[in-house]
Order: sequence, then C-alpha cells, then structure tokens
Amino acid sequence: MKKYVDNKLEKIVISLKKPLVLLILVSFFYLSGCDLIGSDENKEDANPVNLQTAGLDVIGKGYDIFDPYADPEEVKDPILDVNALLELGLIDMQDINKGDFTSSSGATYSEYFESFKEKTKMSGNYNFYSGSVNQSFARERFESTAYNFATIHSDIKKHALLINDRSNGDFLVEYLTPEFKTALDNPDDNSAMIFENYGTHLLTGIIVGARLDYNYSARKNTSSGSEDIKLSAKASYKTLFKSATLSVDTSSHSNWESWYSDAEWTTTVIGGKPEYGQGIQSDGEYKDWIDSIDSHPVFSNVYDRGVFPIWELAPTPEKRTQMEQAYDVYAQGKSVNTIPTDPPRQCIIDFYIHYGKQRESVIDINNRKYYLVNQDLNEDAGGEWTFLYVCFGNDDGTSGLAPITDIAITYSGGETAAKNDAGDYEIIGLSGPHNGDLNKGTGGDYLYLCVSRASGEPLTDVYTKDSDGDYRYPYSFEFPDLGYDIVKRREYNHSTDVDADLNKEAGGDDIWLYFSKSQLD
Repeated sequence: MKKYVDNKLEKIVISLKKPLVLLILVSFFYLSGCDLIGSDENKEDANPVNLQTAGLDVIGKGYDIFDPYADPEEVKDPILDVNALLELGLIDMQDINKGDFTSSSGATYSEYFESFKEKTKMSGNYNFYSGSVNQSFARERFESTAYNFATIHSDIKKHALLINDRSNGDFLVEYLTPEFKTALDNPDDNSAMIFENYGTHLLTGIIVGARLDYNYSARKNTSSGSEDIKLSAKASYKTLFKSATLSVDTSSHSNWESWYSDAEWTTTVIGGKPEYGQGIQSDGEYKDWIDSIDSHPVFSNVYDRGVFPIWELAPTPEKRTQMEQAYDVYAQGKSVNTIPTDPPRQCIIDFYIHYGKQRESVIDINNRKYYLVNQDLNEDAGGEWTFLYVCFGNDDGTSGLAPITDIAITYSGGETAAKNDAGDYEIIGLSGPHNGDLNKGTGGDYLYLCVSRASGEPLTDVYTKDSDGDYRYPYSFEFPDLGYDIVKRREYNHSTDVDADLNKEAGGDDIWLYFSKSQLD
C-alpha cells in the first residue's frame, strides 16, 4: 500500500511543474478535507466486506469440483490469506437480492449432465460436480437408458463475494497461505495430498444465499425428450410447492401425465435454517424455508469464472505439469458410468386390440410393428371378431415405450368398473372406438386387458390357448420353450389367483392368455 501511495504522489509532483500551482493545490486539499489516497472510512464505504460478512468463511478456500455442487460442507482448506485480501480491500461484495428458477434436464443421463454443466458454467470432457449425482438419483437409474432426468434449481441469491482480478494467477500467488505455499514448493509429486486437502480449484467468486434442488427421474412411456421431462418435473414441483412462483404451462400437452411412470423425486437443500437440510417435503416447509434464508445465508452457487485451477498457482512449470497430469488421472477416476451395464433385451412394450375379420399378420402403428396373435378372442361366442396384436421393443426404453412388466384381465359391468378394478394399471384400447372390450357384442362380461409398466422384469412373449388345445403365438415370435404363466384376473386394484377366461359368460370356446418373462438364450 505504501508503494502504491508513493507512486501516486510522485506522479502528481512530476506533473506539477510550477511550485505555486503545487502550493495552491495542496492548500486546497488540506482546507477541503480531501484525501489523495483515500481514508480508511472511505475504503470501508466502497468495500462493505468485513469479518461478519456471510461467505467470507468460504471465499479463498479450495474446492473439489467433482464433489457436490456448491455445498458449504465440501469446502476444503484455505488457499489464500483472506485477512490480507480483506485488509487491502481486494474482496468486493456485489448485492444481488433476487430469486430465480433454472433447470437441468435430459432424455438420457449423459444429456442431463451436459445440461447441468450449463448451470455450473463448466466446460470440458469431465463430469464436473459428479458428486451431485449420488445425491440426486439412484445409481440403477442413471446407469440405465430407460429413464429421463431433470432438476429444478430454486436459487435465492443475496450477494456475491469476488476476489479482485480473480482469474489472474500472477496476482493470486501473492496471497497464498504459508501452508499451501509449502505444499506447492515441494518438488516431489504430492498432488494426491494437495487434492485431498485443498481440492482441485480455488474459490475466487461465490454467491451467498440458498438453493433448493428438486431432482426428478421417471421411466419414459413415449418417445419423449428433455423438454418433456422438464415440463413433467416442473408440474410435479408445482404440485408439491404450490406457493412457489415457478410457472408451468401444460395447456398444449393435455396428455403429459401419461408420458412417464415410476417417477421418483428428492430435494437437496442448501442454506436456510439447518433443520431443512434433510429436505423439504411440503409447501408449508417450503415457505418456512424461504422465510429463514435472510438469517441463514450460505455459500450456495459459484459465480461466473469463480473457480481457478490450483495447478496454475504452482511456482515452476515442472510443478504445474506434474499437478495437471495428476489432475487428469484424478478426474478420470471420478467419471460416472452413464452406459447401461447390460445391452438392451427384447421384450413386450405394447398391445393393440383389433376388431373385424380382416387382419394382417403385421401392422404398423406410430412407426412400430405390431404382430398378430391369430386367435379370435370371441370364437364361437358371436359378437365382434377380436384379435390381439403384440409390439416388441427394447427393455431399456429406447424403443420409445417403457416395457410391460405385468398383465391382467378385468371382468366388470362397464368402463367405470373396469377402471376401478384396473387401478393404477393401464387399460389397453380404452380410448379406442370399442373401448378395448374383449367380449364386444357377445352379451358376456365386459373384459379388459390391463398392463403395468412399473419397475420389474418385462414380459417377453405371450400366447393364447383355447379349449380345442390350439396354441397361437404372435406372428414370427413363437418361443414355446420359454416357460409361461396364465394371466389372472385383476379386481379392485389388486391381482387375484383366478385364471382369466377371455370368453367368460359369453359361451363359445374357453380362451386363456399366457405370458412369459423368460429370456431367450
């Protein structure tokens, strides 16, 4: 500081060639109370940061950018002498006082990760902040391609703390702590120790406030994408936290609720009262959390260009290269496996009910192939000719529909009763012209085929068997050696032990439907 003042006075003196002018100016400054170099009081007004400023316990410390994103509990040891920076007025506070919603989403986990990088403002080939993965989603989900992912980020930003010239390594090295400088001066490869104690990067710009991350994953039932899962996550968020200002428009997507099944959500909370650290589960808790942020702000986001690689602080090119190479190895060890451990298997992903005597062995619906089971389900019972078609696809959801994991038949007096019996199972053909009734026109019970797409082993094949002993498989999908079970009746949202006759109370042949979950060798 003395050198800075001396230089400033020297320039003034050199520029003032006439002694009289110099005398007049000095007298003016003295009489008016002006200070050429700025008083302590003026510096304090210009830079309001002090030892009680929230976030000062974080700025200048290390952080491992493969740990969870912006978590105060993950902050490492001090790298910079913050007291020295503070004394010289080299830490600025920028008021923000705003809240906003952002989102990260993807039809696959890899796509989600790229979206998440946009929030963290990190670029590169590594999975930065991959520690957030373990907090956000179950491993079996992000290692599968059957699920879509989204996170709604609710950010309450109070202020930012910024180190002057925070991207200038030559400036930053002047303020290293003695402990960190000693570690850097060691010519041996102590990179592992440095990463363990100080992380991989220096925090030079942070945002103080609070954050709630609403992490949502669901099995895709249709050919959905990142925008669809984002909409579904927002709608789920708004349903749970009604007082949130997040706006959700589902008017152009009337059937959005059918896009996904097997949804899971978690909340990650940073800041606010400590009791909310276990997560927020209701709108009342959400409002209480919002109200508590003013008195409990914490490090909750990283400012743009707010992290600096610690190897750039190394005293020699050799040490810098040594640490950077060690970082590459370290980063590769932090990678997240987003590729399914097993290749997708063939399974049943849909059924279709066809009415009428005219039929094809294979039909195309929505660019998917459906294969005929050549058995009239109303044989010798009168009524409509009724046939079942089966669609096969991948068990990881990449065919655009989630696999079918259970199948049942409802007997009822009509559509309303069928819905009650099916419960959370999907009724095949219910929205079609014949409402999916398998006994259409026979005078027998209303019969509906219902399926589940919840987690579980998928169906791999089906066949019908009538009272004449005829077996009928889907066209070109005859696998008699798989091992099959008979389809049961479903009643009051529960499966029963009653074998389901597809011609019940209609006369004609008894017809039974069998299914398999076994896999071909």
